[in-house]
Amino acid sequence: MLRRSQDIISAYLANTYEQFLDEKCILTSITKPKTKTNSVVDVIGRFEPIVKRKKYANNPIISVNYLDETNLESIPEEFKDEYLKGIKNIGKDIINNSYILYSLAIDYELINDEIIDMLKKKYHESKFTLRIIGGNFCIDSKLYEKLSFIDEIVVSQIAEDIVLLNGSNLIDNQDIVIDNIIPDRKYQPINEFYLNKFLSNKECALVTSKINATISNTKRLYFRMYDPSKYGELVTKLSSYGLNEKVEINLLGNPLIDKIEDFEFIKSTKFKITVTFTTNPDRIEKLTKEPYSDSHNFIEELECSNKVDSFDYLNILYSSNFLQRKTSTLELSPFEILVYVYRYVEKNSNFFIRNSITKEKYSEYKNGFATLFSILLRRLNIPVLLYTSTKNLKNICRIIDKKYKMDRIITFDITRDINTNRYQEHKIYSFTYFGLSPLSSMNESITDYLTIPAVLSISKEDYLEYGNKSYNRYIKLYNPIKSHIDFAKKALKLFEFEEINENTSIDEFYDFIADYQTKKGLKKVESTAISSAVEKIVQIEINSNRKEQKQYEIYNSIATNELYETELLEENQILVNINNKKTKVVPVLKTKSKSLNEDFNIEEHIFTKEIENIIKDIYNIKENELIHLTNNQEKINHLEQLLKDTLNKENEYKLLNMDCKKDIVERLYKKYEDNLFTKIPKKLYLYLTNTLIPELDFILKSKELNYLSIAKEEDYNTKEFDKYYKRVERKIKYFIDKLIDTKASKLGIIYEYNNYEFSLKFKNSIIKDYHLNLVSADIIAISNIKNKTIYTIDTSLPMIEESNKMKEYIEVYIDKLISQNKIIIKSNSYINEIELLNIDIRNEDSINTFIELEKKLSNQEKKLFDKRVELSNLKSTYLSKYNKNIQLTKEVKKVKQEKHIYTIKYTYYDNLLTEIKEYLLSLIPTKKVYLNNKKKLLELIDSILSYLNRRSMFELDDISDVSNMINHYALIKKDILKELDKKENPSDTDDINIDNRKLNFVDNTQSIKYNNKSIINLETIKVYELIKNIVIKKNKKSLNRLKRNSKK
Repeated sequence: MLRRSQDIISAYLANTYEQFLDEKCILTSITKPKTKTNSVVDVIGRFEPIVKRKKYANNPIISVNYLDETNLESIPEEFKDEYLKGIKNIGKDIINNSYILYSLAIDYELINDEIIDMLKKKYHESKFTLRIIGGNFCIDSKLYEKLSFIDEIVVSQIAEDIVLLNGSNLIDNQDIVIDNIIPDRKYQPINEFYLNKFLSNKECALVTSKINATISNTKRLYFRMYDPSKYGELVTKLSSYGLNEKVEINLLGNPLIDKIEDFEFIKSTKFKITVTFTTNPDRIEKLTKEPYSDSHNFIEELECSNKVDSFDYLNILYSSNFLQRKTSTLELSPFEILVYVYRYVEKNSNFFIRNSITKEKYSEYKNGFATLFSILLRRLNIPVLLYTSTKNLKNICRIIDKKYKMDRIITFDITRDINTNRYQEHKIYSFTYFGLSPLSSMNESITDYLTIPAVLSISKEDYLEYGNKSYNRYIKLYNPIKSHIDFAKKALKLFEFEEINENTSIDEFYDFIADYQTKKGLKKVESTAISSAVEKIVQIEINSNRKEQKQYEIYNSIATNELYETELLEENQILVNINNKKTKVVPVLKTKSKSLNEDFNIEEHIFTKEIENIIKDIYNIKENELIHLTNNQEKINHLEQLLKDTLNKENEYKLLNMDCKKDIVERLYKKYEDNLFTKIPKKLYLYLTNTLIPELDFILKSKELNYLSIAKEEDYNTKEFDKYYKRVERKIKYFIDKLIDTKASKLGIIYEYNNYEFSLKFKNSIIKDYHLNLVSADIIAISNIKNKTIYTIDTSLPMIEESNKMKEYIEVYIDKLISQNKIIIKSNSYINEIELLNIDIRNEDSINTFIELEKKLSNQEKKLFDKRVELSNLKSTYLSKYNKNIQLTKEVKKVKQEKHIYTIKYTYYDNLLTEIKEYLLSLIPTKKVYLNNKKKLLELIDSILSYLNRRSMFELDDISDVSNMINHYALIKKDILKELDKKENPSDTDDINIDNRKLNFVDNTQSIKYNNKSIINLETIKVYELIKNIVIKKNKKSLNRLKRNSKK
């Protein structure tokens, strides 16, 4: 049993630290951690390219941890001894396999004979400076004698019995400056000095003297204490004591909390200043402690870290402040902020590309924008984190937005969107890789290792199989003891999921993910949501005269976002490591949704069953339509309305949110659609439903065919009979002409046509042959037809003479115009009913009547839209064939075109909307009555606005007038909701009009006197800061006075 435990521990440690044993690392320190850990190695980072030793300079810089019972994290008691023995052996192996580059720090507690022997061996390989660190250690003569083989030793204190001579190899560091030396490309030394505390005047003089006295050309001073408010003061003090201007100063920063004013001193300083930043407070804490190093290229999942020029860092803080002000001014919701910042980074990518924060060392792209995107949004309190993929850094985020009814985890690849160059070349904001589902991460065309989104998506069984075999080697190198699921748990914790913490087991983790999926928490953002957010932004930001640009942006936000789906693979797959160099692609399964709430599962099952029955009926009708080439759209419309009503049942399905319901509907639609396409190919299906069946239906419902189908013997060859027959014949020939143009033969459609019969035959066995008699049985019986004239689909032979063809097109166009007129007449009948209706907002029947009439009217307008599309297509076809406008023909000009008729003025509805608002406000004190009425009245508001928006489009000719009218009513609804929300959720803040108020300025404190209440302690620099928690109705004159006074 003991032997088996030893083998398991040895195999685990060898696998965990494989990369440190396979390739040489740069050893910078050997320490005894003060906090508990299980990690033998801490990866510090990598050197900058300036370092010469190419053989090793690209390898990671490491610190080896000495672990014992005092600092070892919890390990089962029965394994502890074997584990301690194993990690000590691994530590020795890693030290032996490492290379020391000019400097090594070692904890004084660890110095013993065994360590000294190791130092001798390493010193023989390559000479280095030894730094003894930890506490107030004082080196005595005995230890000094043992270390005499080392040319330079840096310590904190030196015992009195050691006599130092000129040129001595023992340097007293005086607990202030730590001096590291590394070579540059020409093997010239680079001196690195580290400050770990803020200095007194005496210490400043000492530090300045020491740094200036060194002979190297390149000197760097690193502040390894994090307090940005004191940076400027210390830099100024060092400058006053004569610090050489060529010294480069490096500061620590956290872009999530740093203030602009703490870094603005860099504008006036003579020193070159850089900033090593991280968004992780724990990482900041580590950087302020030994081992000190400038190896800043640290890969940290979820968090951002890098070393950048101080002006670049300041520009990021400026951008953050700008976005904070802008998004607050625009009153954007969290999701709209996401969209706004995505557009902002895309638009300014040419500016940001020059910022060193976008340099991603391990990206296949020259620049990456994921770090910037994460910082800007986390400053706005939206948790957008980083994760590493094979090609570049990407983002993952949890977005909660009540307005858009969202609570989802989504991913982004802003770098890839920017690299499409759509904005730079065409001014198109690209949203192809915006708001993606983690579930699709394993279907992307570029197969990746297990990433954080993939861990959220993969089945538990496949994670257990491949979790240790699929990894990005850089991530494993920098985080040797962390698993994929550790990063995923940390992400969920940062996303504020209370159910998840570091102690959550794998079973509990995947139970949570399965439950979260039932709420559609891993669903892709809908294109319509993106376009709605873009629409709000452009309506505010873009001048009202630039309507085309607004529409251009809204349209392209949808168009670019929908491109992503076309790139996905059908199979789920990940990369698995065979060894350090080889990988293979393996198929995997996704985790399935399953709620932990049994009531939810029961409700979901009942809802699914109810919806499936409706969708099944819809597709049965569709299949029957295709089999018999009939049009049953009214039945389908009825079922689809039933489907919508079921979706909106809140009382019956209280546990299912709308996203969950929609997902079930989409899944079932796809299931039955795929089933239909196995019987009838998609191309044939689309041709039949969009072209063939509507044209046949148009012929069947014509008054000419209706006459011919009941004609008697005595009608045969009469003038009226010939007139109607010629019209039907023209429709048939136009239809045949259309069949030829669309290459129907490729879809397996064959037709026959003689004087009185039209037939269609299909190669597809599901669709039955179609026969249409153009005249009654009586006429067929007495006709003298001897031979059938069979026409075949041959594009080389014209069906009829050009002049006759033109007549047929005109005849069909006129028939469609007449059909359109009938739809408008029907619409007018509904409009008349609405206008005769005296809407009583306190009467539910009256409200329901209006809503139902508006729905009927809306359905009529959909038919009208389809008819107008048919007319437009026919007009385009005629124009392309004959280079003439069909609308200018004398026959078409004779046809009177119906118009929508409205009589009631808009003011009636404006007053009605005001009445609804006031009525709702009056009901708020009686909460139950208010809630019972609110939903129905808000539905009435939506119906009124829908009715008025459509009316404005029919009545107004100028598109700007239409736009203004729609915006007017959108604002009315917004104001109603705002007032209701304000009354429902009263706050202590007042609406203040500062016009004619007394503004008092005493000792830089401003107070506004209002209603005998003083509001004090307001900043006096900028107005938008003055009113942070107060809504002020801005008056230009008084605001200008306010600004002038604040300057004084």
